[in-house]
Amino acid sequence: PMRGPEGEFVNTFEIKVGQEPVDALFGFFSANELFQKNWDFHGVLHQICAMDMVNCKRHKALKHYDGNFTMGEVSVGPLVIWEDQEVIDVLYSIRRDYNLTEEHQMTSFIEICKKPEVPCDRSKAKIFEKTEITKLDYEKFGNETCARQFVGLKYRSSFVNMPMGPMLSDFLKREKVQMVMEHPLFCVSLLIL
Repeated sequence: PMRGPEGEFVNTFEIKVGQEPVDALFGFFSANELFQKNWDFHGVLHQICAMDMVNCKRHKALKHYDGNFTMGEVSVGPLVIWEDQEVIDVLYSIRRDYNLTEEHQMTSFIEICKKPEVPCDRSKAKIFEKTEITKLDYEKFGNETCARQFVGLKYRSSFVNMPMGPMLSDFLKREKVQMVMEHPLFCVSLLIL
């Protein structure tokens, strides 16, 4: 039995014959929501690997593995998703490589993410990421880099000076509202109005 910091019972942790300890522990953490409780995954792994009866060959967990993965009736071979990868990002890459549809991608995503031992933090693929954008990036990529920011959101900070402005500003910051505003048909629907 594994217990929490206050001695509360969490669940029984097991490593099956032939199973890599890091994968068993990762599934245990996910199924028992220990990542959300900020438990130290690698600290616990270190304690388990220090036991004489446990043989740890790796210290990086497989989030999901399928030896013969099929997406949209296309066999793509083995699917390997590591602990530091998001399921949706890997599936998006496969979708793009094999010219599959978003429906195929999301069907596979739902099938994989319904397993309690597979954590899925996002449902939208990250297709580009840049942490620091500078003036040089603007000159390199042109206006397209920041074009989406300027559609309806550029002057959000000036709303606070208007009557009911703070409420409008808070409303525009909500994730669902931003998703609607980022939809390609949002600007078209505004033009029609």
